[in-house]
Amino acid sequence: MTVQDIDSGLEQPSVDDGARDVPLNGTLVATRVADVLALFLNDVGALGVSEISRELGISKAVAHRIVRSLVSRDLLVANHRAQYSLGPATAALGLRAARESALWRAAAAPMRSLVDSFGVTVTLSARVGLRRVYLRQIQHQRTREATFEIGHAMPLLPGATGLAIAAFLPDALQERLLARPSSPKTPITATDPTSLRTRLAEVRAEGLARSLGERNGKSVAMAAPIFGYEADVIGALTIAGSPSQFERDALWQRAAGPLREQAAAISRRVLQLDALT
Repeated sequence: MTVQDIDSGLEQPSVDDGARDVPLNGTLVATRVADVLALFLNDVGALGVSEISRELGISKAVAHRIVRSLVSRDLLVANHRAQYSLGPATAALGLRAARESALWRAAAAPMRSLVDSFGVTVTLSARVGLRRVYLRQIQHQRTREATFEIGHAMPLLPGATGLAIAAFLPDALQERLLARPSSPKTPITATDPTSLRTRLAEVRAEGLARSLGERNGKSVAMAAPIFGYEADVIGALTIAGSPSQFERDALWQRAAGPLREQAAAISRRVLQLDALT
């Protein structure tokens, strides 16, 4: 798909509701296309042209031409109600991007080591702005109840994975995250910004985040951050299981050190792989 494909016929699209019509240049068209695709990271389901237009502040004419071009390339698909969702080409791109990423490749052996050592489910998550996406999971046969949707983007908070990432964000980004309204997922979910600041400081000091069922009352988790270039936090390595398993097997104590070590090993390997590309 080229910029010309989408830009043709869009000589004077409306950039904002109530604003005068202005021409879209090639860069802005490409940005709008990316914005449309990024909308579907938010677990919104199928969207109509009116919803896309409203969410992005663009005219319906622009939204319609963009989705029509994306549908023609199988990047979006339409249903019988003229609503759109991600298509097979997007899924293929996402899988290829995940498998070719340094993070995905670096994590395979450390994840397997934790599964074999402690009999838990291990997940790998990547940071996407102030959200996170599950890239990979390896399950032990004893922890089939701890299952996560690969490719699903969700807010950083609550949960151990997001806490491990959020604790190492730059101060400005962390404050933006804490300023966002959030609703509790379970009765013990913390949402107060002051309490969360204290919690994040503790996670940063220890290098580990723990969740006792704040996102899912049926499972508990412990996570460690993964760092990339210039020590930016790029994701997290997480072990998860049932509350009874963590208590019975003393995983809060036994797995803490190995989890930190394996996350650090992934961080080092990511830098090595990036240096080779």
